[in-house]
Formats: sequence, structure tokens, C-alpha cells
Amino acid sequence: MLFWRRIVALRRRLAGDSGTSFVELSIAMGVLSVAVLGVVGTMGLGMSLTGASRQRSSASAIAVERLERSRNAPYDRLATYEQPTHSGDATSPDYKVSTDNTQYQVTGGTNEPLIVDTVNGALKHLDDPTTVGNTQFSVYQYVTWVDDPQIPGTQDYKRVTVVVIWKYPVHTGTSHTITQSTFVSPGSVTLPNATPTAGPTSSPSPTPTAAPTPTPGPCEGDHTAPSGGSPAIFAPGTGDGTGFTNSRTVTVQLKAIDSCTSVVAELSSDNFATPPSTTTTLTPGTPPALSGSPSFQVAAGDGAKTIYVRFRDGANNVSSVYSTTITLDTVVPAAPGTLAKSSCNISSSTRTINMSWGASTPRDTNFSAYRVYQQLNGGAWIAIATPSGTTYNDNPPGTRKQDAVQYKVRAYDKAGNESGDSNVISSAAQKNPC
Repeated sequence: MLFWRRIVALRRRLAGDSGTSFVELSIAMGVLSVAVLGVVGTMGLGMSLTGASRQRSSASAIAVERLERSRNAPYDRLATYEQPTHSGDATSPDYKVSTDNTQYQVTGGTNEPLIVDTVNGALKHLDDPTTVGNTQFSVYQYVTWVDDPQIPGTQDYKRVTVVVIWKYPVHTGTSHTITQSTFVSPGSVTLPNATPTAGPTSSPSPTPTAAPTPTPGPCEGDHTAPSGGSPAIFAPGTGDGTGFTNSRTVTVQLKAIDSCTSVVAELSSDNFATPPSTTTTLTPGTPPALSGSPSFQVAAGDGAKTIYVRFRDGANNVSSVYSTTITLDTVVPAAPGTLAKSSCNISSSTRTINMSWGASTPRDTNFSAYRVYQQLNGGAWIAIATPSGTTYNDNPPGTRKQDAVQYKVRAYDKAGNESGDSNVISSAAQKNPC
């Protein structure tokens, strides 16, 4: 309004007094320039604020999407497969990693132990750059143990923290940060009521108005759960008989079929009443087959043990539960009875030694057979036969005049447990070696 009043006054003066027209015209043009610059500046500020709002909205959406991924990961694999290392740069999120790279300072100043699994970890520590539109973001992820004072013991549940860094206005300016975190429980503890979200930034920002399209995960659009192979799970054991073991730790053979090659096998000894005790990533074979051979510890105490397995693919589809049974036997059989040389026959340069022994008593529940061991000329003891009965005939090698031979017998069971030695009998190196 003031501007137009001055223009009208200028026109009146030009009509009545030509001596002052140039000065006043100059003043009017100056006022007009200031007004135009003000409008341009206001438009630039508005565009800057809009760009900043979009960038912050995108950063927030990235953080939320990464937290959602972590919630869908198997609890046992909820770890970073890259080791976060301390940075001396105070503006870097890794500045909060302890100098020995074992702890991370979460929001509130508390240090929590880092969880890193370079083999089976499900989360990447650093994605740089992650691009949305014209903006590049750096995404840091940390997984830590939470020691909740309300719950007995330590390492009660896990915390996932996501830190997103970007710059605004677009392409230039000071770096800004948003931090979000969440608690993840194995299901056996109650989490705090509030999900922690931390996020002081270097300057306030408008309410988010836009979000990027989430980055597709593995097997995007796959809604079919894996199926077991033939068989899906098999535990051959460590003993003489298939399905028997004398060790709680057994190697389990797994097979699965799924079009998604990102498949994890979860094993349990209680049909998943508690979180899986073992997880392993299966190895792709001829599509769509996958396999794995993890070590698994069965429950203590001799007897039949059932091992359960289920398969989970990259889209979080979970298969049916498959199972197999193996017998744990840690009892050593009793040693055989007295070993005796019942006869010895010489023919030319060979000899035949007939021997017998008493049965292993009491008989082992899972008894298999006996092992006859031979020692030639004071050398190593070598198992030469596994008779099921209590007799054996041997033709020791070498000439009858040069070789001394000794024998002993042990009992063994299907789980691979072997008894102590029987007594030792000898056939001497002499003219008549019998």
C-alpha cells in the first residue's frame, strides 16, 4: 500500500513540478527492488523448508522400515554381521562405540554390549549410501543386549538402534541425524510398555509429509513356506548303529525345498516351546533344494531324544515342524570275560590261533559286538575283527619263527561305547610259536 501511495504522489509531482521528478523516480524504483527481493527470498525459504521436510520424512521412513525388518528376523539371528568399530569423529554414530568395540552408548548414555554374529547375523551395520530421490542417506544399525533391572539375570532381551544421517537443504548443508530404536524379546520376557525412540536433531522440522518406497527384502512377494526334503531332518549319530550316539552333540542332516534361497533352519529339543536353541543358514543346491549340517546338542540323560526343525525363508514364511529321534547312550559295556587260547595249529610257515572269551556281563542294553585287537612284535594294537559271538580264529602274518603276536578283546555297543580290555594272550616268537 505504501508503495502505491508513493507512485501516485510521484505522478502528481511530475504533473506539477518537473524539477524533482528524477529523484523521486529513483526512490520509487529502489522501493520496488526491495519488494521484489523480499518475494524471491520468501519463495526460496519456502522451497528450502519443503526440501528439508521431505528429507526428514524420508529418513524417518527408512528408520521405521529397518526396525520392521529387524522384528521379522529370527531372534537368534538378531545381530549385525559386520563389526561396528569406534570412530574418533564425534559426528559419526560409531563415535558411541566403545574403544574396544564391544559396547554401544544408547540414548540416555547407557553402554550396552554389542551383539555381532559374522556368520548368521541378519542385519548389516552400515548402508552407505542409501538413495531416496536426490538425497543420499547413511544408515547405521546396532544390536545390543538389554539388562533390565526388573528381570533377574542379565542379557534379558535385545535392542535394535537405527541411525540415519543426511544433509539438507538438498545436496548441501549441515549433516542431520534421526535415531530410532526398538526392543525385541524371545517371547519369554515382557518388554517395557514404551518402545524407545530417540531423536534429538540439530534443528526442528515440520511434520513429515512424504515417505520413500521401502527397499524390497529377499524373496519379495513370496508367500509360500519352505517344505522339507526327503527326509527333512536326519541324525545319523556317532555310534556303530544308525540313530545312536554316545555324545550329546550330534551332526544333523537337513534338507528343504523353497524357491527363495535365503532359508534358515531353526532346531529345537522341545518342539519350540522355548526359542530355537540352534539356527543355521541352509546352502543352496540344485534349485529349489537346500541343505545344511549343523551341530545340535540334545537334552541330557540317556534315552530317546527327539529333534525338531522348521524352516523360515527370507520373506518370513515358516514351514511345518519336522522331527527325528536319536538314542543317547553314554553307558560303557562291561569288559569281556577271560580270554583263552583254545588251540594253536602250525602248517608250513603259517599258524592258526583259535581263541575264546567269556561274554560281556551284564549285557549292555544296546550291545553290538566284540572287537578283537592284535599286536604284532610289540607294535600298535589294531582291531582285526568284530565277531558277534565269543570265539575267533586268526592266522597271524609273517613266519612262525620271527613274529610274536598278542590278542585282547573289547565289547562295544550301537552308540559307539567300548568296554575296557580283556586279559592278553600271547603267541611267542620261537621255534614252536604256539
